[in-house]
Amino acid sequence: MQLLKTGELFDKNKTKYPEGCKFDITDSGANLYIFFKNPSVGEIENCKKGTITFRFIKLDNIIFFLTKIGSIPTLDCPYSIHLSQNLTGIQYPEGNQGLSLRLCLINAANGILEATRLISFNEKFSRELINTIQEQGNEKFDERKYDIDLDNIYRKYSTKQLENMSRYYYKTREE
Repeated sequence: MQLLKTGELFDKNKTKYPEGCKFDITDSGANLYIFFKNPSVGEIENCKKGTITFRFIKLDNIIFFLTKIGSIPTLDCPYSIHLSQNLTGIQYPEGNQGLSLRLCLINAANGILEATRLISFNEKFSRELINTIQEQGNEKFDERKYDIDLDNIYRKYSTKQLENMSRYYYKTREE
């Protein structure tokens, strides 16, 4: 896990990013990177300590990780285990522990890390997510097909529809 400090560059070699989000899993846990151009004080505070709802759904072997942070419109991040470059194997947390997620809010205009937060999912959400990811990993992957399927899903469903179709969710409490 890389050492991150708020107020500093997220990546010392990069100062601009496209707006959007990226969900990924590495051997050290899950990561959600959110790139907003000049995020407001409210957006920063909501990421640091506001209530956040996480959902996911799998369509056409693509997992959509959906995140609702305070009053920010729901973010949808497509994910495939086949594209996780820093994952050698996903494991279930021990006992009644949950998968951890590191949320990072990065200013897309200058590359500065504005907020970071460590969240631990409950055991049920973690198991369902890991099962879905492992199931995805067992299926054949073709990057070209992935791109076509992703485009078709975005043409067919809105983020709100994806959110409404999802069965699994986890909600944090305000810190």
